[in-house]
Amino acid sequence: MRKLTWKIVLLTAVVIAMLAVPAIVSAGVQRWLMTTYSGYDDHWQNNGIMFDIVANKDITLTSIETNLGAGSVDPTIKIYYKPGTFVGFESDPGAWTLVGSDTMDIFDISGIGLATPIPIDLSSISLAAGETGALYVDAFEPMPDHARIYTTPGTGIGVICAQNDDLEILEGISVENAGTGFIPGSNRIPNVTIHYEVDNVYTMTATADPGGSVSPSSGDFYVDAPVTVTATPDPGYHFVSWLVTWPGDLPSSVDVYANPLTFDMPEGDVEVVARFAEDEPKPPTPPTPPVKPVIPPTGDSVAMFIPMLTVIAGLAVASVPTLRKRRER
Repeated sequence: MRKLTWKIVLLTAVVIAMLAVPAIVSAGVQRWLMTTYSGYDDHWQNNGIMFDIVANKDITLTSIETNLGAGSVDPTIKIYYKPGTFVGFESDPGAWTLVGSDTMDIFDISGIGLATPIPIDLSSISLAAGETGALYVDAFEPMPDHARIYTTPGTGIGVICAQNDDLEILEGISVENAGTGFIPGSNRIPNVTIHYEVDNVYTMTATADPGGSVSPSSGDFYVDAPVTVTATPDPGYHFVSWLVTWPGDLPSSVDVYANPLTFDMPEGDVEVVARFAEDEPKPPTPPTPPVKPVIPPTGDSVAMFIPMLTVIAGLAVASVPTLRKRRER
């Protein structure tokens, strides 16, 4: 019984330790880039498309969709890859690596002019910023009514047909896979959607509680890149602090009471919320007692005052003889 108790205690400790360890975040920002799905061309070489992609940032591919038309049997889709451009290697199967192969149900195929997801994991393909890689998507079946990858007539091999800040997709060629070798065709625009992750880039999202706003509200940042978020209170409110959701323990260097909030982007998404509080009402100001006005004498009053003094003085002088006479009597 005692041994069983110790086993239970040990197992509980292990579980608690596992829960205390933060999860390792490996995924970056997930994005996609699509070319056209219109103007498709139907001819005998449409069972494969070979084209280049150019990375503008460090990326890892995840999956691909293509303009796939179903035949009468379940098609086997194959995806090949080679570092660098396909130009010069169109007829050289030995230069290519088979990334994956999957037999699809014809009922899972979206049809002409629509994107069909290809269930092949492409996460083994990573490109650094500035690197070029080549993809070859093949849907060949050895029968007349096979699945076809539809494409659009191009304007020139290597011309950019879709791009964003992360990735460029270039025009390529249609390719016939004869089983014993690759037979290059004519210039075509691939009808594809490439899904990928931007490596070492994560998302910061900022929101505000009632009483203010934040700027910026979101952004994607490389790991260790400096991030600054500013809170602006509304009239009658003041900033209190930040509520930060961090991948793991929040570093002591992140001051949740500082505005603006600054930190280096971690390996994972970050969410911050600005918290505000209403200002305390100010006590009423006591009324100021009125001040009695001081009215200075005007010019008229002074002019009247001087003659009055003169009259009073004259009466006083005139009364002196009269007083003397009365005393003499």
